[in-house]
Amino acid sequence: QTMHSSMDEYSGSFTYVSVPVFAEDGRVCGVVAVLTETYMLTDQINAMKKNVLLGIVITLIFIWLLMGEGLSYILAKSKAQMDAQERLARGEAVQKVFPHYYIRLMVFALFAAYNLTTTFLPMVITKGAFESLGSGCSPFVVALPISVNLFVIGVMALFCESLIRKCGLRNIIVIGTALSALSNLIVFMFPLSFLMLFLALVIDGIGVGLSTNAMYLMVSQIPEAKNRASGYAAYNAAQVSGINFGMLFGAALALNIGRRMIFPLVSLMWLVAALLFVLLWRSLGIAEKKAREASDEAPKTRFTPRRIISFLCHRRVWSYMLFVQAPFALMGSFVYYYLPLYSGNHALSEVVVAVLMMLYSMFAIYLGNSLTRWVVGRMKDFSPYASIILSAAAVVIYAVNGTFAGLLAAILLLGLANGFGHSVQQAHFSLLEECDEFGVPDAMGIYNFTEFIGQSFGPAVMGLVFLSRNMLTTTVLFATLLVCFCVFHFVTTVTKKTTQ
Repeated sequence: QTMHSSMDEYSGSFTYVSVPVFAEDGRVCGVVAVLTETYMLTDQINAMKKNVLLGIVITLIFIWLLMGEGLSYILAKSKAQMDAQERLARGEAVQKVFPHYYIRLMVFALFAAYNLTTTFLPMVITKGAFESLGSGCSPFVVALPISVNLFVIGVMALFCESLIRKCGLRNIIVIGTALSALSNLIVFMFPLSFLMLFLALVIDGIGVGLSTNAMYLMVSQIPEAKNRASGYAAYNAAQVSGINFGMLFGAALALNIGRRMIFPLVSLMWLVAALLFVLLWRSLGIAEKKAREASDEAPKTRFTPRRIISFLCHRRVWSYMLFVQAPFALMGSFVYYYLPLYSGNHALSEVVVAVLMMLYSMFAIYLGNSLTRWVVGRMKDFSPYASIILSAAAVVIYAVNGTFAGLLAAILLLGLANGFGHSVQQAHFSLLEECDEFGVPDAMGIYNFTEFIGQSFGPAVMGLVFLSRNMLTTTVLFATLLVCFCVFHFVTTVTKKTTQ
């Protein structure tokens, strides 16, 4: 007979199970008792409760994202059909309705594929670096593949338009998605080779840069202005939902089938995105010939090297990019690069990482406009620096606290800064006289390119700061440098205005 009981003594509280041991003749010759410390048992039960609750939350978010995309497609299509029927009933001419919901499907698939591995890719790269180069390799070297990946994505924006003129829009997107699919297969086949991982992320940077930029340029080539505006709205909405869906779905799959098995699924997802584009893009009214003609009609002298260099040599332009834009562009890597590494060292699941990343992005989605108006209205000329100082405070809070609570506080503050930082800085930069002389659209194109370049340095900087042996010291020095950049640029800008 098995007996269950508990006991309390000076060393702790225990729950135990006693099982009798029988001899060959059937007599009891001993007892085996297995004790479990009550606190450990309670901790395990609480962990199981948290996992169940987290699973419910993730399932609800997952259903919400899928239903949001599905309903938006169904409602938009049915509304267009109902409007056409009402016009036909009134005897009015029925024009062909622009299918902006197709853009939403294509963009959603594209960004979902790109973000399926976001929550654990830094850990895969780190493991490959340690296996190939040894555990003593520099954090800068470990972060190099992801930094180069972001850099190549930014560089491809410079060449995408000319490649479309030569090869055609459809071919560029198909080539880009094929390269991204190939890169994920390379990671799957060589997960422990740092050289092959580096090569795979370079190829992925080319593929993602081509496909995402070509998709955006496709929207810009939609014939009518009204339809083009609908296309941009669909693109932006699908980009956000695709990123969130990709992170969450990839994290959930990684828990069930392992990280390595996600990569061939990502390759398949890229091919699905390419197939959707090939099947649907002609319904947008963009013929291949028209797309090339639209690119050919663009001014060839807009981005000549001499003109770009002349623009960048203006003191207010390069100083703004160096002391304002670049520091804030780095901070996103705390969430998208350092957070997965933190989770690997502190036994946080990929799903928790995905939820934290979504929490970080929610401020920009739901509070972006109101936060931007409030910051600009209250802080005036100091508004571009507010997000940098808030980000500096966030990382110092994390470094001083060093716990998950400190990490959560840092992510919330960084999300708050992200909610208004980019839009405030872009608006402030566009008001410079030099931008007006150069042409605001062209100046903002260069600004977006330098934003990518700044982001590409983020993983290396975050690795050097937060993976050092004395993290508190390096973090305080980093935050102090950010504040000094703000003060220096603000003082020199105000002094320049005063002297004028």
